[in-house]
Amino acid sequence: MEEEEHIAGVIKKYMEGGMTPAEQAELHELLLAGQDNQIVDHILTLMDKEQEQSPLAEEEITGILRNIFTLDQIEKPVLHIRHNRFPLIAAASVAILLSIGFFFYQSINSKRQAEQALQIAKSKNTIIPGSNKATLKLQNGQLIELNDKPQGEIASIAGVSIRKDKNGQLVYQVSNNTEKESQGINTISTPKGGQYQIILADGTKVWLNAMSKLSYPTSFKGNKREVTLEGEAYFDVKKNTAQPFLVNSNGQQIEVLGTHFNVNAYADEDDVKTTLIEGSVRLTTLNKQQKINRNSKIATLVPGQQAITNTTGKLSLQAADMEQAIAWKNGEFSFSGRRVDEVMRQIARWYDVDIEYRTDVSNKELMGSVSRFKDIREVLRKLEYTSVIHFKIEGRRIIVTE
Repeated sequence: MEEEEHIAGVIKKYMEGGMTPAEQAELHELLLAGQDNQIVDHILTLMDKEQEQSPLAEEEITGILRNIFTLDQIEKPVLHIRHNRFPLIAAASVAILLSIGFFFYQSINSKRQAEQALQIAKSKNTIIPGSNKATLKLQNGQLIELNDKPQGEIASIAGVSIRKDKNGQLVYQVSNNTEKESQGINTISTPKGGQYQIILADGTKVWLNAMSKLSYPTSFKGNKREVTLEGEAYFDVKKNTAQPFLVNSNGQQIEVLGTHFNVNAYADEDDVKTTLIEGSVRLTTLNKQQKINRNSKIATLVPGQQAITNTTGKLSLQAADMEQAIAWKNGEFSFSGRRVDEVMRQIARWYDVDIEYRTDVSNKELMGSVSRFKDIREVLRKLEYTSVIHFKIEGRRIIVTE
């Protein structure tokens, strides 16, 4: 009850425009954490009171929604209910604005009006950023769309409870872990435009980037904890010296006891990059059958190092740009020193768009950084500041030109 009242207070302050930076940050966390139902309920209540005193005309609703979806006026007051009641102040984060906009349009009494406004936004070629969405495949083959599931238990298999917590994370809890219970393999997959967080049965936390897949046992038994990654993930591994944690990914195996590291192992990238944030990592290259053999290379990373492996089994170490390596986890794109094609693959995965090249981008590099929650036009404008390339948007296709 106290939590509900607290959320209600945070929402009311937002609607009245009286939030401190700390409260704005808290609202940002609530939105990203999946507190959808509670937030919608509180917004509905406030909007119902406002509508009774000063109903919104259909054209005003459409205009408000168009502003929200096009995100043309970030970081200044952009939306006002009639007679300036409850001014909606643009939040410091684009993620807040986008989420509030989505929930606000859901709260309008007429579903038809909301659908019309959304169609207007789409007709303007609005391409919104990615969000928390993923699919869970259980050991019995059942598929569960996690973004459709409310907080609470999703499944219970062989003594393991699988829950979606109040922060929107997928959490595995071993309730009765006996040797007789099966150790089934589950897989969580993010699509284009998706990301997700999961807490494994041992307490290890994993952040999955877009177009990524993690396969793992429902509980860890024996003398190791082993998972398989496709794509990109950040790991915060729970320390257990008696049970090393192993990550198999695209031609390499990482072994840790407990540490923080990032792995970029997309199949369409030239190299697999492993960046160590803290602790220690032992990395071994694998053959084409994903096995260790006599030709395997071995390296031990220290914090601040990045290991690079390629399809030929070559392994090298270099100093890491730590901020760039985990920028995605912190809600940022970091482009400094990145090739154009590499940057565009990141954008394609996060915004769910196709890329078409009408110029030679080989050996061209970009600079700069920008929030991953900006409208795609703003991201592309930032890239154009380098004068290296320019862009055109046609539907969900980004055309790269000189």
